[in-house]
Amino acid sequence: MFKKVLRKSSNKGSNVEGQVGSLQCGGIAVILLTADIAELPIKVDVIVTTVTSHLNHDRAKCSKDIVEKAGKAMQLEIRKHEDKVPLKEGDLIATSGGSLACSKVYHLILLPRKQDYSKAIKTLVKKCLEEANVSSLKTIAFPALGTGKLRFPKSDVANAMFEAVEEFSRGNPSSSVCVVYFVLFPSNTDVFTVFKTACAARELSPGADGASLHNGRLNQNKLQKTAGKTEGHVAVATSITSSFSDCTSTQVGSLENEEFFFGNISRVDAEQKLLVHPVGVYLVRNSESKPGSYVISVDSGELVSPCPRDDLGPFNERDSQTNKKTETSEQHMVPSELYTRHRQPLLSQAFASSAVAEAKSERMTIEFCSYMYTANIHPPPYWTKFTSDKSIKEWKLNGTGETPLYLVDVDQETYTIIQGLVRNSWEAITLGLGREAEELCNLKYDGLKITKIQRVENPTLYEQYATRRQAMFLASGKAGIYPMLSDVPDMKGGASHIRELLNDKWSKRLYQEVNEEYFFHGTKTERAGQVYAQGLDPRLAAKGVLGPAVYMAENSTKADQYSDSKNARRSTGLTMFLVRACLGNICRVTDCRRIRRPPCTDFSCNNHECQHVIRYDSVVSEEQFIFREFVVYDGSQVYPEYVINYDRV
Repeated sequence: MFKKVLRKSSNKGSNVEGQVGSLQCGGIAVILLTADIAELPIKVDVIVTTVTSHLNHDRAKCSKDIVEKAGKAMQLEIRKHEDKVPLKEGDLIATSGGSLACSKVYHLILLPRKQDYSKAIKTLVKKCLEEANVSSLKTIAFPALGTGKLRFPKSDVANAMFEAVEEFSRGNPSSSVCVVYFVLFPSNTDVFTVFKTACAARELSPGADGASLHNGRLNQNKLQKTAGKTEGHVAVATSITSSFSDCTSTQVGSLENEEFFFGNISRVDAEQKLLVHPVGVYLVRNSESKPGSYVISVDSGELVSPCPRDDLGPFNERDSQTNKKTETSEQHMVPSELYTRHRQPLLSQAFASSAVAEAKSERMTIEFCSYMYTANIHPPPYWTKFTSDKSIKEWKLNGTGETPLYLVDVDQETYTIIQGLVRNSWEAITLGLGREAEELCNLKYDGLKITKIQRVENPTLYEQYATRRQAMFLASGKAGIYPMLSDVPDMKGGASHIRELLNDKWSKRLYQEVNEEYFFHGTKTERAGQVYAQGLDPRLAAKGVLGPAVYMAENSTKADQYSDSKNARRSTGLTMFLVRACLGNICRVTDCRRIRRPPCTDFSCNNHECQHVIRYDSVVSEEQFIFREFVVYDGSQVYPEYVINYDRV
């Protein structure tokens, strides 16, 4: 059941440049804007920024840019308040806007914290709104408070900022403030996605345009397109439960006449109303807005294969024999003869196109992280020996003895792509540079010639990797989505070189929610079998500059340095891997120390042997050496997916 909090904006006229969403909250319009807040495309009364207790604006790029853009007049005003430092959190210093597109700037004191993020953000937003109201100001622009170097959970921040406006509007119906802008920096896609999700969650409510017949939400994400040439239809029920005491039949409305319904409904209503629908029913998933409620979808033709009511008989017969409050997950409702005939294509398509397709439409969201944390682990869809129509566990259970692994020669398309990654990440200018590159110059080569590429299909090793990745999805979701590699504070190298070289198809293989990347890893050919059978062992790199860890490279030049011994260099028969790696929450360092695990996330702690529980997942070292170092301390964070054999030429 959806509670009415915010409704669609009724503002007239054209959108502001960069506007990506709007809501009306009482007398206040809330507008999402993608822009640099220091370069706003519109004039506002107030711009909000955050500072330290000592009025230092250099902590965050946003604050620094605002002060620099405003000019000396504002800087002089700020200095007049320096005798008040240290200020406490929540204090507000108001200055003129200088050269900015505003009349005033509110400098808010926001301090680091480890809890109560939402409470702090709501308090600060409401304080700014109250100050603006007292000054009879009408428009105010906020950045995504605390999501930069302070690393507040993005979801907590987004929801708290929306809630603060709603609460202020409800308590101040005659406020002078009429427009609130949430300004999101265009390159911070993770922050943008979280705010869009929070906005969408409030966008439709009972009685809103297009939602008058029901208490659910119109949803453009279709469930699935089933195997195209079957003679029947299939519907998939994914972990559906019902607690119909929370829902009433009045919520259903005239479902027989609706083209599409998406919302909470009791099982009783589903059976009474939906079984007589002339087209059929898709059972979709649990309600996100009301845990334990039944979420259904009815469609009159857009879905490729709606499930006719006649095909629901076996499902309802089975259901009547069980507790009606619980439904098993992944239930395929098709006539038995069709199920038998088309089992493999239906299962494969249901997995690849239904739940996953819907979840992928909401990438970079907390909901997607939750889905990935709970989803069954299947092989990648491009594996050929262990196909994705079965889960990893099914493959392992169905086998006899130890689960085998296969080295599979890749197809021409894959070969060409990986060959391109090796060639285009090669930096001839750095050949022979660095202590690990000793004696390489004596070989007088300037590139690598690939002789064979094979894909490693190792279900046991992949399961370990995917399980570790699921744990990262859980942690990333709870943190409001980890910053992507390119958005890690102070990271100068940006996205990985390999990521920049990938086409869309290969980019979509990787999950940015947990900073999953492809990297190169050079290894001696005689050790390659151990790597693809058992994985990469951090203990074997105890002498590395960052301690015993798995070291990875974004350049083939770097990986090539480790493919043979420095005192036994050769030109042929060499090996490197293209590995998948989950970097998770990344710690950037510029001073390498030999440590045994990632640093803790407490920025004030300098003891790498500390007992703090919350730690980073990986370390990226830059500036100290020629190449960036990408390091993880847990071998299960890496899957050696492709073996590349090559010669130096």
